[in-house]
Amino acid sequence: DIFFVISGYIITKIIINSKIKNFSLLYFYSRRIKRIIPLLSVVLISSIILLPFIFDNFLINKNINSIIAAASGTSNFYFWIKSTLYGFAEKNNIINLHFWSLSIETQFYILFPILFVLFKNNEKILILSVFVFFIISYVFVCKIYIVHNFFNFYNSLSRVFEFAFGSLIFFYSNAIKNSIKKN
Repeated sequence: DIFFVISGYIITKIIINSKIKNFSLLYFYSRRIKRIIPLLSVVLISSIILLPFIFDNFLINKNINSIIAAASGTSNFYFWIKSTLYGFAEKNNIINLHFWSLSIETQFYILFPILFVLFKNNEKILILSVFVFFIISYVFVCKIYIVHNFFNFYNSLSRVFEFAFGSLIFFYSNAIKNSIKKN
């Protein structure tokens, strides 16, 4: 949860500091790809190589499917569909279950910067949009938690409020600093 908040803050800072009016989605995406894909590839290829030494054929296939989901940035949905409890990763014999969070992060990297492109000429509407996404996501989390907490854990929309919160902290960081100085 804290990681997603920090990520929302940092990505907003990166975009704003790159002068929002000159912001390039292609440059942003290429930087994220260069940062994530090499290490992800090493981990997933190493996992594939090690699987026959650890598991039988049934568990190898189960792990290969999770590796494909991790490589495509959809493992959060894959583990939800497969009803994989995160707390029982060892019992489920899935070695790459932790990639659910990277998938959510990747989905955020793809979608969130589009707001900055759409509203680059009006920061107030941009901030309002982030705030609206924060509210929608938080209400969604509260409603879904009661009905289906398992879905809530892996769902991207359930995590939007965390990224949005980090973004809002960035937007209001000067006001927060000034408030602290006054006290």
